[in-house]
Amino acid sequence: MWPQLHGYPPALQRLATIRLSGYRFYSFSVLLRQLAALHYLEAVELDNITWTVPCNSADVPRRKWTFRELTGIFASTCTEYWPFLWIALASCFWEDADEAFPLERAEASMLCGGQLIQALLQAYGARALSVLKLSDGMYRSAPEWVHF
Repeated sequence: MWPQLHGYPPALQRLATIRLSGYRFYSFSVLLRQLAALHYLEAVELDNITWTVPCNSADVPRRKWTFRELTGIFASTCTEYWPFLWIALASCFWEDADEAFPLERAEASMLCGGQLIQALLQAYGARALSVLKLSDGMYRSAPEWVHF
């Protein structure tokens, strides 16, 4: 049975930090919908999170409000890592825009970059990735934040 929530109780809607461990989702978009429902989410820690259907560009967030408060993502032993980088970078693209980001402009480079990152992580045997938002509002993923 896939974990699935249909809305959150009011007490949980203001969660700022969440840690999920050992869950299997049908697809990345199912996981994304669950996380996006937590509008005040600042930090996400995911350990041993898997999904069956490979992630594609249609699964990534397209609106600036999706993760506007997010300051850090830590993912370890997950099916793929590039979607988490896109989540972190998405808010930079949409900082001043109210409309959806035009994915047709970024789709090819996003997928190519994602595949490259995924290949590098696998080549080095990386089992985790951290992306942090710095005080200047930009996200960084430096080598010391990639855990082996």
